Amino acid sequence: MNDVLITALPSTAVAVALLFLGGWENERRTRRTEARKDAAASRAAFEAQIEEFVGAVMALKIAGIAHDTLYGGWRAKAVVIVRALGEAVSAHAGASGRGAVAAANRAAGAVVDRWDQASAASAAGLAAPLTRLGAAAAPLMRRQEPGVKESVEEVLAALNSDFSDEERITRGLTAFNEATQAALEPPAASRRRRSSRRS
Repeated sequence: MNDVLITALPSTAVAVALLFLGGWENERRTRRTEARKDAAASRAAFEAQIEEFVGAVMALKIAGIAHDTLYGGWRAKAVVIVRALGEAVSAHAGASGRGAVAAANRAAGAVVDRWDQASAASAAGLAAPLTRLGAAAAPLMRRQEPGVKESVEEVLAALNSDFSDEERITRGLTAFNEATQAALEPPAASRRRRSSRRS
């Protein structure tokens, strides 16, 4: 019986070692698979944040330019002044005596009041794109990748300054694109790119 145990012991030890190694390898593969899934989910979330931010920038830019064109520039104000003068002249011509001046004043005031109300409504319409932009920028501002937060700040500063400043907004979006593409690049490719730049 001892002979049977002695001959079975090495094969049993090998079987136990193989079971242990097999279990360890399976655990390692499972962890690696989960890490890949987590990395893919994180990348997909980052890409969605990037797309939402760019979409929010474009939506605000379009709404801002429309508002500025209709109500913000000197041309829009000149149109209102001409309309107010036209209404005032028309009201003055239709009335007589002291009432003519008052009628002209009321007519001009009514035009300016309508323009003020329309301008305020248009400005209030900017709240939705501004809210969308703020919501899109917030998660990007918390990112740790180099250049992402700074490029988001640059885009926001450009939009805050002037909706129609194409050069500054484009410069900010270009910096944002470069920073996010570098952040999305796999680490091995990033190292290769840095070493090729040094050459």
